[in-house]
Amino acid sequence: MADQGKSKSVQEKIREALEKLGEALDDWLAGARPQPQPIPVPVDRRPYGRRRNY
Repeated sequence: MADQGKSKSVQEKIREALEKLGEALDDWLAGARPQPQPIPVPVDRRPYGRRRNY
């Protein structure tokens, strides 16, 4: 049953890698959180406003 031990160690490696990735992602998100980008609002800059023919 050498395969079982091997698969277990592979699972452990994957779990550790995912844990590291999760921590890095948390750090990155925490760093990116303080300055949220404002949602761009389309502003009509035409002098006559929104004149439309209905």
